[in-house]
Formats: sequence, structure tokens, C-alpha cells
Amino acid sequence: MCFVLLSPEYVTGDLFSAPDQESLAHCVSEDLRMGKGIAVLFKKNFGRVDALKEQSKFFNFCGKMYNAVFLR
Repeated sequence: MCFVLLSPEYVTGDLFSAPDQESLAHCVSEDLRMGKGIAVLFKKNFGRVDALKEQSKFFNFCGKMYNAVFLR
């Protein structure tokens, strides 16, 4: 198994105006309500909550969405 250590790059600005080649990730509760904090902005900007629910992921698993950028 190979691990790559990355150094974080701190950038100030609007997270949702990041270049399309950047990936965004956010942890949410299992019920996918996304009703507070930055989760609300992810839900507003990308939507597709039903697509996440269809993946039937539970605690400690990762759901994935690809090419969500067209929903902005």
C-alpha cells in the first residue's frame, strides 16, 4: 500500500468559487439533513441529496458524487 503525504495549502476566499479541477468534500450526518452550517451551502450549491441517499451509505462510509460542478 502506498501513502502520499500532502501539505495543506491555506487559501482565503469563497470555497464554492474554486476551480473546477478542485475537489470539495464535507462530512454530514447519516440522515443527510444538512440543515446547519456549511452543510447548508453544500446542499444549496450542489443539491443531489437524493443521489447520495440512493448510495445507502452508513456511519464511517464515504458516498461519492462526480461531475457535480454543473449544478452550480
